[in-house]
Amino acid sequence: TLTDESGNTPPGLNGSARPRVLPFGVGERLNYDISWGNFASVGRASFEVRQQGMLGNNRVFEFYGEATSTGVARSVINVNDRISTYALADSLIPIRTDLRLTEGKRQKLVSTAYDPSKRLASLSTGGDVALQPYTFDILSLFYAVRAADLKVGGNYNFFFLDANNRLQAVTIKIAGIETIGGPLGNRDATRLDIYAPSPANSLLAQTWISNDSRKLPLYIAARTRFGELRFSLISDVISK
Repeated sequence: TLTDESGNTPPGLNGSARPRVLPFGVGERLNYDISWGNFASVGRASFEVRQQGMLGNNRVFEFYGEATSTGVARSVINVNDRISTYALADSLIPIRTDLRLTEGKRQKLVSTAYDPSKRLASLSTGGDVALQPYTFDILSLFYAVRAADLKVGGNYNFFFLDANNRLQAVTIKIAGIETIGGPLGNRDATRLDIYAPSPANSLLAQTWISNDSRKLPLYIAARTRFGELRFSLISDVISK
């Protein structure tokens, strides 16, 4: 049975349901165009599986993500964000996250060390954060959702630390299979509706994941206090 170091089973995954082959591998790079409100192409984002190997006694993936503002958005705010995560290869639980945020005049650099057995995350800036069983970070969550065995009609709860190192929870409802268009053409996709937990139950985002073995997040629409951000997959690069 698939469990973390505390003996907990991850949401949407178990020993029999977990795919034998993950839907991603080393060398995968997903590139997105970002639009906002009535503005098209205000930024770029990418997610990359850089390597797999040993970190101490743990076999891990190194995930890397970045987001930058472009065009008219730079006149509003200059964004240049980077995140690197080392996550356990079997469970995708993070054990180390390095985060660098540059958003206008705001800059933030923090490393987080996770101890799943103690359910604790230690920050390089000082202080600890108590974790729930099976807590991801914002980057490993992206891959954990892809790896999960999600069934139409099912609801799945995920915990993660956000960019401000606050423990958050979301409920992902698997709405159904739809056809969605985009830069890569028309694709059959599974729609995921992402909600804040009870009692708010507000819709936070929707994601369309390709209904195939790759489980590619083709389109993401996220509601923020600044308006809706939309991520469209424009290229899928696999290098060896």
